Amino acid sequence: RNWVCSAEADDEKTHKTTEPCKGWAGTKFQYRSFTDTKESQLNKKSFHHYAGNLMANCELPPWSNNRYLCDLFNMPDLDTERPEVQIILSRYLLDLYDIGVTMFRIDAAGHIYPSSLAKLLEPMPLEYVVQELYPHIIAFEPETIRKAKLISPITDFLYGQRVTQIFIDAYTNGVWASRSKHFGE
Repeated sequence: RNWVCSAEADDEKTHKTTEPCKGWAGTKFQYRSFTDTKESQLNKKSFHHYAGNLMANCELPPWSNNRYLCDLFNMPDLDTERPEVQIILSRYLLDLYDIGVTMFRIDAAGHIYPSSLAKLLEPMPLEYVVQELYPHIIAFEPETIRKAKLISPITDFLYGQRVTQIFIDAYTNGVWASRSKHFGE
């Protein structure tokens, strides 16, 4: 993701700005840091990074990199194994619970160690949690699936796309294909 808030501040090589950006709720942030919020406790050390370089990290893709430690599609990845990050995330989840949120869908759950996720969710009396995992994890990593299922049910990340393909007409090779036959009368 490109964090460009000002053309003057844009580094042409990295597309990472040195000027603060502002999120939709007014939260100020920069690449790998937050400012002026309770999340400001999250700093560059709070994200996965290369040893000796707080501003860089491995990326996914390529999928041969470690999915637990690398940045997915250039989005900085919180180091969920760091105790101070776990405390901040736990407080955030408890804040959500305190205002009535009792169900969570964990997006990209395959990018956090199951033990770290369990540690975050265990103290909360949630009604329902589901983890969304990529199909290749479900198909080829039985040990990861076993550990994930100890925490909550799992779902295939592409499930929604597959359901959509049943209901939406398709345009292939210049021809529309009607999907209405799937509905009966």
